[in-house]
Amino acid sequence: MKLYVFPPSPRAMKVIALAEHLQIEHETQLVDLTKGDQMKPEFTALNPNQRMPVLEDDGFVLWESNAILQYLALKKPAGAALWPSDPRRQADVSRWMFWEACHWAPACGTLAFERVVKKLLGQGDADPAVVAKGEQEFRRV
Repeated sequence: MKLYVFPPSPRAMKVIALAEHLQIEHETQLVDLTKGDQMKPEFTALNPNQRMPVLEDDGFVLWESNAILQYLALKKPAGAALWPSDPRRQADVSRWMFWEACHWAPACGTLAFERVVKKLLGQGDADPAVVAKGEQEFRRV
């Protein structure tokens, strides 16, 4: 199994953390977003959205961090505690994963981009209006 990741990313870190927690043997392949690795043809062939993380497991390619988390949880019996068999409990786990993807991650992402990533990529200072909106959304969710 290979995980294509950029470790500073929370999406990458949660996938790596679960693979480690479940003791799933894997290789990590750095996708350096600061160097544009996600736009290279060989990576775009894995994920046409040019985003990481991506999982490759014996010819099966899966992208979207929460889908990868579900897949990893189902790969090991120890993951049963993380991905329950009861439909209501599964729905509850899914609810929180969708909430994280649709609300929490965007709120945090706005602030992380403006306060950290922009400077790392040489894109200038944070935009105070965008930061204020990000802070408002962060507090809301």
